[in-house]
Amino acid sequence: MAGGPSRLAKGVTFWGMVGATMTALKLKESWDEYRSVPGEEDGHGPLALHSPSDPPPSYRDEDLESAPLNGGLSVDTEIPGARPKRKARKDCCVCCGMNCGIFWRAFGFVSMVVIVWQVVRLIIWTVSPAPTGLEHMPEYSKSLGCLDTNHFYQDQQNITYSVAVDPSRHEHRFNIQGFAVGTVTLAAGAPGDEDVKVDMSLRTGDSALLDQVSVYFPTAQEVHDGVSNSRLQLSTPRDLAGSCMRFDMILYVPTTLKTLRLESMSVTQIKFDPNAKLDLDVLSVVMFSADTSNMLLPTAEVQANHLSLEITRGWLIGDVGIANKTTLVTQRGDAISKVKIHPLPSLGETPETAYLQTTSGVGRSDFTWVGNPGVPHRPINAVHRSSRWGDLYLTYTDAEFSGHVDLVSKSYTASGVHGMGLEANGTELPWAGSKDGADLVKVRSQEGWVGLYF
Repeated sequence: MAGGPSRLAKGVTFWGMVGATMTALKLKESWDEYRSVPGEEDGHGPLALHSPSDPPPSYRDEDLESAPLNGGLSVDTEIPGARPKRKARKDCCVCCGMNCGIFWRAFGFVSMVVIVWQVVRLIIWTVSPAPTGLEHMPEYSKSLGCLDTNHFYQDQQNITYSVAVDPSRHEHRFNIQGFAVGTVTLAAGAPGDEDVKVDMSLRTGDSALLDQVSVYFPTAQEVHDGVSNSRLQLSTPRDLAGSCMRFDMILYVPTTLKTLRLESMSVTQIKFDPNAKLDLDVLSVVMFSADTSNMLLPTAEVQANHLSLEITRGWLIGDVGIANKTTLVTQRGDAISKVKIHPLPSLGETPETAYLQTTSGVGRSDFTWVGNPGVPHRPINAVHRSSRWGDLYLTYTDAEFSGHVDLVSKSYTASGVHGMGLEANGTELPWAGSKDGADLVKVRSQEGWVGLYF
């Protein structure tokens, strides 16, 4: 629970409340003393005036009564003996000019309020669902806006581009630049396709901006002759003049493609088609834009021997597979990641090691290793680094982990780990499962907190 017992709300301190309560108690006592002084208007003061027509007071001696003056006033100089006397309140102590009795009453009252408030917060925290880090995640596509504009690129709501791929290299690079926003869907190409196909819809609220849009890709002859690599680049204006521009693209990947590199300088939301099954040698996605609207939504069915996903700011949410090595990077900014890791079944007689490397920055990172029941366990080699102070959640409860744990962090919470602290004596690393297992998890977070669960 955030906050301490000495602070109920921002700007309100415990001792400030005690001081305010003492002031209120002093004012109350002063008011009570003022109200306890008897009034002088009822004729019972030390010098009271009486009319001769008034009946004699009960406390006057009739035998000594003087004859009243006609039409005048008599003066009563007798001090009533039955008048109550107010006793001064005695305080328990006064120290340095401070009334200790008032202080302790104020201290007790404020302490009770603080305790009750903390109990209420504890109850609310207990019944509330645990935060996932995704509470402020934008809605895919719709959150980008600019859907009601009606000026389209080349006056077509949808354009299809076909980009040739070098049959000897099987590589393609896809690049987006400019200040337009948009979506990209990674999908599987049609059976028999050898070219990369791109369906694009680009719209804006200002038709003049369309003159600054360009789509570049080499001809098939240039690719086959080796003059140019297979690539497609979308360039949009860097000044939208108060208007908006949006692109929506589907990138169809042929089965013959082995290397795909996707780079975006624009605010982009990229997702892998849930129905797509791709098997690449290299898949690299890098998103440079420093905007919280960026999204990268992978699926485990889009696989690559070397998979690398990097986002500067925004959201990296979804599932990834590990064929050989998977790298996830958010260290450039405060991107938030929540990813499930799926090691793919190893085809060899001896299961190959599954390599995972994550590097986080300021944002929260949450990685969960999902086991693969029914297939031989692949040795785990995972390295998690937090280059700044972002919280790092690592869950291996379903990983069938058995091996050493190398954890160095400013602060951490760990469960299922044995021998914590032994490495400080130079004996051996902590372990989870069996210390003789082949798995290894290495964690480094010099400035942040780590939650490691086995």
